[in-house]
Amino acid sequence: MEITTYLNDRPYRILDMGEGGCYLFIVSTVNNEPLKELEWIPHIEKSRTVIMDLSLAWNAPIETLTQKHLMQISSDIHLLVDIYWLEEVCINLQQGNAFLYGHLKKALNERFIE
Repeated sequence: MEITTYLNDRPYRILDMGEGGCYLFIVSTVNNEPLKELEWIPHIEKSRTVIMDLSLAWNAPIETLTQKHLMQISSDIHLLVDIYWLEEVCINLQQGNAFLYGHLKKALNERFIE
């Protein structure tokens, strides 16, 4: 089920489905398309897939955001990982961003799986 939740007072659309090892996909959609219909996200057997849409909170492509904004996104993702009690998570960014990826790896420490 897709929900809208607020993390650090910023709105995000979240879709959580499946059970098992967790894959967190960070996306930014256009026109609020249903997260379940995103074609590029693979269906991984026996896994939990969480999709987090940044578009409501940021309304801009990740590559155009400042480092300050990326740090805020990292904080929001860290909070989501805590709320969902994810002990290990593999994070996939729709639009690669080395700064955000590195910051998440450092912030999540042993919970971050490559």
